[in-house]
Amino acid sequence: MPVKEKITGETLNYNLKKEQGAWKVAFDPASLMMGIMTEKMVEKGLNPTSVIDSLEDGMDRLKSVSIDSLKNSMEGGMKAFDSVTKELKKIH
Repeated sequence: MPVKEKITGETLNYNLKKEQGAWKVAFDPASLMMGIMTEKMVEKGLNPTSVIDSLEDGMDRLKSVSIDSLKNSMEGGMKAFDSVTKELKKIH
């Protein structure tokens, strides 16, 4: 079912499914992936298979990240941010 967005003017094609005798917009992941997302990726010149492969690769790499290392890096970043914030407050 085509629906036009008010802000962008883009038309999105929503899939419908029948549930308990009533038609509803299908928002389950499979419907979204196969419908709207795939359509929009192709429209923007992207290859959906390539995008999915890249996402899967990124997820696999995230699994190998050390949580402790990530935590330490985040804490270091927050300390640096706090230092910059304090210095900026001195200036203003």
